[in-house]
Amino acid sequence: QSASQGDYTRGGTFASLNYKSDKLTFFLNLNYSYVKFETNNYFLRSIKDSTGTFQLLSQGKQTPFRNMVFMNGGMEYDVTKKTSIGLNVNGSSGTITNQENAQEAILSGNSYSYNSIDFNIGTQQVIFNPSVILSGTHKFDSLTQLQFSADYTNYNEQFSRFTTNHYYNNANIEVLPVNQFGSI
Repeated sequence: QSASQGDYTRGGTFASLNYKSDKLTFFLNLNYSYVKFETNNYFLRSIKDSTGTFQLLSQGKQTPFRNMVFMNGGMEYDVTKKTSIGLNVNGSSGTITNQENAQEAILSGNSYSYNSIDFNIGTQQVIFNPSVILSGTHKFDSLTQLQFSADYTNYNEQFSRFTTNHYYNNANIEVLPVNQFGSI
């Protein structure tokens, strides 16, 4: 078990179980981790074209959060003193989110009816990737062996992102309809 505290708590834990008898071995490894942190962004952008320079100042905060579980388990069976077979199951599952809240001020070269934009961006990524491995080994002598393995892996990922924009004039009055867009 580990944990730390800054502006946000983060940590994780790990467990490992192993069992071995005369011909049979079982094992299981589990790991859980979580971390949340904050990034403060400041950007001064200048865009030059034939009409002059368009200048923007953006500042905001991102707060990513990662929540992950990892698992590895399996068994191995000694069929004879020279032959063994095994089955191994692996997988991880996790959710990664990020929330960004920022403001952007148009400093110069503005031809629009608004002078600032408040925007919020929310993203979420969900991951699940199981795999199964079947393996076998036969030892002919101390130097020669035959090994085989077959595996199946299925990587699944879903990603979504949504953005909301609000447009304000110098009097801090919202001058355009809220703009929202996203993807699932």
